[in-house]
Amino acid sequence: MSAVKVGFTIPRELEERLRRSVEARQRSQFVAGAIRDKLEAVERQRLEAELEAGYQEMAEEHRRIVLAALDAQSTVALRGR
Repeated sequence: MSAVKVGFTIPRELEERLRRSVEARQRSQFVAGAIRDKLEAVERQRLEAELEAGYQEMAEEHRRIVLAALDAQSTVALRGR
């Protein structure tokens, strides 16, 4: 896997905690892992929202089909009288 050097700003308190908690040689790997974990969570939430919307659309379509079938069945029953 190739790597790139990036620069960004984080709160001083967060940087101090990182410095205290993670050895200098492990910080890039630690930050990359934290970003990866957060991105996976964000992507999972987006996918869950898309799936939920899709299921809701399918449920609405199913409801329309059932109502149309019931309506057609009622029309046939009324004609048979």
